[in-house]
Amino acid sequence: MSFADEFKRHFDNVDGVQWIEEAEALAARLAAHATIESTFDHALLVGDRFLSMAGPLEELGYAVGSDETLYLGEVEGLRYYGISATLAPQAAARARGWFEHVLISQPAHQPAWDHIQKSYGGRTVLHHVALTVSIPGRGESDEDYALRVVPEFLRVRERVGEITGAPLQKVTMSLPAAVLASERFTAALRDWTQGRESTSIALEEMKGGGFFLQFASTDSYRVEVVLRHGTVLGFNPAAQTKLSRDVSYSG
Repeated sequence: MSFADEFKRHFDNVDGVQWIEEAEALAARLAAHATIESTFDHALLVGDRFLSMAGPLEELGYAVGSDETLYLGEVEGLRYYGISATLAPQAAARARGWFEHVLISQPAHQPAWDHIQKSYGGRTVLHHVALTVSIPGRGESDEDYALRVVPEFLRVRERVGEITGAPLQKVTMSLPAAVLASERFTAALRDWTQGRESTSIALEEMKGGGFFLQFASTDSYRVEVVLRHGTVLGFNPAAQTKLSRDVSYSG
């Protein structure tokens, strides 16, 4: 059974399962240029209530509310809030490729609930999935790790653009505070981008520490590519709020 078929079996009448297959096809082509993990980093599920999404995830071995953080988002004037579910290290679902993290999101006010009902009949929506690029640490400082992996991640984005034929998408880099304060890193980033991409790279402090870098493969936002290293939270609250304003749940 494919992962997409297993996902549909656990979430009846879910919309957007085809994004899993789109992500798997991209991963197969990207593997010649980067190390791609066999499990997805995360997915975003949107539904009219948490319970409809939390129950199936808990059966698979996810801890719902694992990072004790409430994530807020706004999409086209519609407000949502979400909680993270994290797959247990020993869960059998891990070997079958299930997501490390799932952000389960529901409407935070009546207009958002009405939109879900009108657009999807109240069904759960798999908004997007995220591939994981693996670039392990070598015991270096956060600053040295950033100097090594950020240019490599930007090269991965260029390869994704070549594969998809789509314009390069905005990169959100959630980084440790010490990296953001580093003049050495700031100067290096300016050299890597040659001043051309000031509007296509967003820098945020990663709450709780660690690195969480991400970009969408196309402007449809169905498939993300992610680098994660040393994070405590499943997502970054500040970046999540800002990111959600750039995408649509109805695309």
